Amino acid sequence: MTCNIPFKIVGNTQQLDEIIYGSFNDILNSKNSMKKKFKFSNKFAKTGCGMCKIRELIEIGINYFKIVGRGKKLNELIQDVKKVKKAIILTEKYNNNLLYEKGIKKKFFYNNCPVENCYYKN
Repeated sequence: MTCNIPFKIVGNTQQLDEIIYGSFNDILNSKNSMKKKFKFSNKFAKTGCGMCKIRELIEIGINYFKIVGRGKKLNELIQDVKKVKKAIILTEKYNNNLLYEKGIKKKFFYNNCPVENCYYKN
Protein backbone atom coordinates (compact mmCIF):
# COMPACT_ATOMS: atom_id res chain seq x y z
CA MET A 1 0.00 0.00 0.00
CA THR A 2 1.33 3.43 -0.85
CA CYS A 3 0.67 6.83 0.62
CA ASN A 4 -1.47 8.95 -1.69
CA ILE A 5 -1.15 12.12 0.35
CA PRO A 6 0.59 14.88 -1.64
CA PHE A 7 3.72 16.18 0.04
CA LYS A 8 6.57 18.60 -0.57
CA ILE A 9 10.16 18.25 0.59
CA VAL A 10 11.78 21.53 1.58
CA GLY A 11 15.42 22.41 2.05
CA ASN A 12 18.48 21.13 0.19
CA THR A 13 17.17 18.27 -1.90
CA GLN A 14 19.92 17.86 -4.49
CA GLN A 15 21.27 14.63 -2.99
CA LEU A 16 17.75 13.26 -2.50
CA ASP A 17 16.87 14.16 -6.10
CA GLU A 18 19.93 12.26 -7.34
CA ILE A 19 18.91 9.17 -5.36
CA ILE A 20 15.24 9.25 -6.39
CA TYR A 21 15.66 10.19 -10.04
CA GLY A 22 18.78 8.08 -10.48
CA SER A 23 16.99 4.97 -9.18
CA PHE A 24 13.84 5.74 -11.16
CA ASN A 25 15.79 6.27 -14.38
CA ASP A 26 17.77 3.08 -13.79
CA ILE A 27 14.49 1.16 -13.57
CA LEU A 28 12.97 2.82 -16.63
CA ASN A 29 16.08 2.26 -18.71
CA SER A 30 16.63 -1.33 -17.65
CA LYS A 31 16.56 -4.16 -20.19
CA ASN A 32 13.14 -5.31 -18.98
CA SER A 33 11.50 -1.90 -18.84
CA MET A 34 8.96 -1.42 -16.11
CA LYS A 35 7.41 1.76 -17.51
CA LYS A 36 3.90 0.33 -17.29
CA LYS A 37 4.30 -0.18 -13.55
CA PHE A 38 5.02 3.53 -13.12
CA LYS A 39 2.03 4.70 -15.14
CA PHE A 40 -0.29 6.43 -12.71
CA SER A 41 -3.97 7.14 -13.32
CA ASN A 42 -7.02 8.35 -11.47
CA LYS A 43 -8.80 5.08 -12.13
CA PHE A 44 -11.82 4.55 -9.92
CA ALA A 45 -11.30 1.77 -7.36
CA LYS A 46 -7.52 1.68 -7.77
CA THR A 47 -7.00 1.40 -4.00
CA GLY A 48 -9.76 -1.10 -3.34
CA CYS A 49 -13.27 -1.94 -4.43
CA GLY A 50 -16.40 -3.61 -3.15
CA MET A 51 -18.94 -2.00 -5.48
CA CYS A 52 -20.41 -5.26 -6.74
CA LYS A 53 -21.26 -6.38 -3.20
CA ILE A 54 -23.16 -3.27 -2.07
CA ARG A 55 -26.52 -4.99 -2.60
CA GLU A 56 -25.50 -7.96 -0.45
CA LEU A 57 -24.12 -5.67 2.25
CA ILE A 58 -27.38 -3.71 2.38
CA GLU A 59 -29.34 -6.98 2.61
CA ILE A 60 -27.43 -8.01 5.75
CA GLY A 61 -27.98 -4.63 7.39
CA ILE A 62 -24.90 -2.60 6.48
CA ASN A 63 -26.09 0.99 6.17
CA TYR A 64 -22.83 2.93 5.98
CA PHE A 65 -19.95 2.71 3.53
CA LYS A 66 -16.41 4.05 3.80
CA ILE A 67 -15.29 5.82 0.66
CA VAL A 68 -11.52 5.99 0.47
CA GLY A 69 -10.50 9.55 -0.23
CA ARG A 70 -7.46 10.57 1.76
CA GLY A 71 -5.04 12.28 -0.58
CA LYS A 72 -7.50 12.52 -3.46
CA LYS A 73 -8.39 15.78 -5.10
CA LEU A 74 -11.84 17.03 -4.12
CA ASN A 75 -13.31 16.54 -7.60
CA GLU A 76 -12.08 12.90 -7.63
CA LEU A 77 -13.66 12.25 -4.24
CA ILE A 78 -16.94 13.81 -5.39
CA GLN A 79 -16.97 11.54 -8.45
CA ASP A 80 -16.36 8.49 -6.23
CA VAL A 81 -19.26 9.47 -3.95
CA LYS A 82 -21.53 9.91 -6.97
CA LYS A 83 -20.59 6.45 -8.29
CA VAL A 84 -21.30 4.79 -4.95
CA LYS A 85 -24.62 6.64 -4.75
CA LYS A 86 -25.53 5.32 -8.23
CA ALA A 87 -24.54 1.82 -7.15
CA ILE A 88 -26.82 2.08 -4.11
CA ILE A 89 -29.71 3.31 -6.27
CA LEU A 90 -29.13 0.38 -8.65
CA THR A 91 -29.73 -2.12 -5.82
CA GLU A 92 -33.47 -1.62 -6.43
CA LYS A 93 -33.20 -2.22 -10.18
CA TYR A 94 -31.85 -5.77 -9.98
CA ASN A 95 -33.83 -8.75 -8.65
CA ASN A 96 -30.87 -10.66 -7.30
CA ASN A 97 -27.27 -10.27 -6.24
CA LEU A 98 -25.75 -11.99 -9.28
CA LEU A 99 -27.57 -9.70 -11.72
CA TYR A 100 -26.59 -6.70 -9.61
CA GLU A 101 -22.94 -7.76 -9.60
CA LYS A 102 -22.92 -8.20 -13.38
CA GLY A 103 -24.69 -4.85 -13.85
CA ILE A 104 -22.18 -3.00 -11.66
CA LYS A 105 -19.21 -4.55 -13.46
CA LYS A 106 -20.69 -3.55 -16.81
CA LYS A 107 -21.76 -0.01 -15.85
CA PHE A 108 -18.72 1.09 -13.86
CA PHE A 109 -15.92 -1.10 -15.18
CA TYR A 110 -17.06 -1.98 -18.72
CA ASN A 111 -16.80 -5.66 -17.76
CA ASN A 112 -13.13 -5.13 -16.86
CA CYS A 113 -13.44 -5.38 -13.10
CA PRO A 114 -10.24 -4.48 -11.17
CA VAL A 115 -10.02 -7.93 -9.52
CA GLU A 116 -6.59 -7.18 -8.09
CA ASN A 117 -8.18 -4.46 -5.92
CA CYS A 118 -11.29 -6.42 -4.86
CA TYR A 119 -12.19 -6.59 -1.16
CA TYR A 120 -14.42 -9.62 -1.81
CA LYS A 121 -12.42 -11.99 -3.99
CA ASN A 122 -14.15 -15.35 -4.41
